Amino acid sequence: MLPAAARLRRREDFTLVVRRGRRAGRATLVVHYLPPAAAIAPPAPASAGFVVSRAVGGSVDRHRVVRRLRHLVRARLDRLPLGGRLVVRALAPARDADADLLAADLDAALDRVLAGPAEPVGAAVLAALAEPAVAVSRPSSEVGPVAGGPTPAPSGGRRRGRVRRAPAGPPPGGAP
Repeated sequence: MLPAAARLRRREDFTLVVRRGRRAGRATLVVHYLPPAAAIAPPAPASAGFVVSRAVGGSVDRHRVVRRLRHLVRARLDRLPLGGRLVVRALAPARDADADLLAADLDAALDRVLAGPAEPVGAAVLAALAEPAVAVSRPSSEVGPVAGGPTPAPSGGRRRGRVRRAPAGPPPGGAP
């Protein structure tokens, strides 16, 4: 059993690690790791959580896989820095894998995520969004729809479906 402080319990914690952390996949499992610098909370002990879907098997099979993975992760928590968060997602082959194969896959995946880039995956995107946007102005003669270009969406509503194009020829009705 993992110590209480070393367990991920809340859905938000799992989501944060899976979406913003590093990922390494193996034949029997996928490891998601969020380094402490990217974690929102102040440094705490390293924590881990497990995701085992019904693709792995029935209730008995899933709980057996979780027990095996929990035992393996408990022995490896000291490899994670303080505040690091780990999610181990078991794949269907984990049900029939022996402990040695699970341990080898877990070690290889941990080696890969711990030696990953210095910057978390989402940090570059967040930094780009934080930069101010540059406004580009057009002369007043260019304002308005361009012939053959997309027409603006009606005000007050969202644009849905295809982009409507302005007709290329004369308007219907025979205007001279």
